[in-house]
Amino acid sequence: MRIRPIPISRIQQKFRQSQSWMTGFCGGRNSGKTKIGTVHISQVASDGELWMAVSPDNNMIRDSAFPTFLETVRYSGQYVSHNLSPTPRLMFHTRDGGIATVIFKGAEVPEKLRGSSVAGLWFDEASIIHKMAFDIAIGCCRF
Repeated sequence: MRIRPIPISRIQQKFRQSQSWMTGFCGGRNSGKTKIGTVHISQVASDGELWMAVSPDNNMIRDSAFPTFLETVRYSGQYVSHNLSPTPRLMFHTRDGGIATVIFKGAEVPEKLRGSSVAGLWFDEASIIHKMAFDIAIGCCRF
């Protein structure tokens, strides 16, 4: 499968080159924070992995995080399928030839983030997510 390259800025490229196990991309409005999160996951996920994208609430998932991820994997040719109910999730082709899934959850009730075992996390609009949501979600990562 051929994956179409996604254009990103020089600053976003620097972010993508980080070897740290935890990274953050800070910027103002329209700086591409959500976009680079989607690009990162779509490029590092491996076959069979489940990733979790956490937004402050379900409105932000439907308004920003989910549509951006959908647009990105469609553009790159990685799109497989998606569903919005009961929990939004999107399946996409990985660089190793498999299929990975990203599940989208709201952080308005942090306890609901428990349960999943995920390969990685992405916090969209992390500055307005309560620390408890971060503490619970990070425990879902299986390194």
